[in-house]
Amino acid sequence: MAVYLFVSFIALGLGAWITINGVFQVLPTLAQTVPEGYDIFSYVSVAIACSNIFPIVYGWFVAKRTSIKKQRALDRLCIYFFVGACGVAVCLLMAFLWNTTTHIRHQPYSVVFIICVFVAGGIDSTTSLLFYPVASAFDQIHVTGLLFGEALTGLLASLLAFAQTGTTSGNTSSLNFPVWTYFVFLALFMVIATIGFTYIDHYAKRQQSTKMLINSAPSDGTRHPLLTPSPLNDDSSCTSNVSLSQKLNVGEVGHVLVYENDNRNQERQQDYDVLNSKQLKDLSVAAPPQPSQSQIIIKLFAGQSILSFIENGLYTTMLPHSLSAYQHHDLLVSIAVKVGGAGAAIACGLAYVLSNRTRRYVLWICYATSVACACWMLWSSTRPAFTSTSTHQPSDKGSGAVVIVTLCKWAVSFSKTCLFLNYRSTNPEETHRIYRWGGTGIQTGSLVGAVLFFLLTVTFKVFN
Repeated sequence: MAVYLFVSFIALGLGAWITINGVFQVLPTLAQTVPEGYDIFSYVSVAIACSNIFPIVYGWFVAKRTSIKKQRALDRLCIYFFVGACGVAVCLLMAFLWNTTTHIRHQPYSVVFIICVFVAGGIDSTTSLLFYPVASAFDQIHVTGLLFGEALTGLLASLLAFAQTGTTSGNTSSLNFPVWTYFVFLALFMVIATIGFTYIDHYAKRQQSTKMLINSAPSDGTRHPLLTPSPLNDDSSCTSNVSLSQKLNVGEVGHVLVYENDNRNQERQQDYDVLNSKQLKDLSVAAPPQPSQSQIIIKLFAGQSILSFIENGLYTTMLPHSLSAYQHHDLLVSIAVKVGGAGAAIACGLAYVLSNRTRRYVLWICYATSVACACWMLWSSTRPAFTSTSTHQPSDKGSGAVVIVTLCKWAVSFSKTCLFLNYRSTNPEETHRIYRWGGTGIQTGSLVGAVLFFLLTVTFKVFN
């Protein structure tokens, strides 16, 4: 049953970003057909950014329900109907309407496809507020399973796109199977995610029923001497030959008290207080100060916002522009998208394997790596694009550029997973609130990044 539960969380994670990751994987192919060309990357990014209105509205709606039980009930209904049913429907709509164009001011645009991406982005972005609170009620391994499934969406989408295009740049005339079949596969992944949540939901209900039965079981009146110590003013304990360390469960202190007169209760209470105060003093000296819940929320929100700004804003929009200076940029973009998505799943799994101490140090290295790679992508996007008449060409064929771009994706995926694992609380209700704010940070960074780079690339034409 434990294996089934872990696999179910992986399946649930597939529903987080499989549609949007699948769309980005097929964009190099669509860019050669749709009227927007490679600007379709920017249009899709801003459509997904605008779709953040969905989690904003949902977050406001959930905030009016102060009870955690009511919030979980609302999350459950939203996962079944909004994520499951609507997610499958929008994938099927894209399958048959992706190449439909609409003329606006005598110019063709892929309006229907962009609207479908907008709805799909709203579904996927809302999962950040739905799935993490579900995982907060389970163990750390299940949280990792959810994050692994979420990162696995990039791998599955890249494998599916590779099976469709092979080693070509993705010309629609040389595809192994048509685009509509690709989107039908994405719909099947959404069905698998819904099935995974169904198992998790039934498992949680069984556990809740078992807990209620245990809590309602009648007591036989007996008490374990170490778990429920006798009252201090119980006279019967004075006549017993059992040591005080056994009565009060303080045997680990190593101090056994023996009383030989009848007036012992007051002395026993005083010694008990002394031992307790000593233990509390030792704990206060040994234990380091722990950050408050508000500090954890601020750190997680800020960290996830910056990473999502890079991943869903800069990376997705600037990827084709940063490789445009190389001769075979169409092929390089296709390879970078596929390898980057595939490696993200491996990076997510690696984050769980590492120990807590090692994970903290590697987190800062990967965080700095993602920022450095993002800066390189910005710099590379300012170079002149390659043309047949270009007089200046880069010294390499673009292999190093692909490595930097994919490394950015891997580092971001690893860092996002580490942040969630490092800031997990032992209190399920605190973890529920912390993870919901972490998901809000993801959507905030995605919104700011996508809108900013859309304006820079499409509106102001700052980059190539």
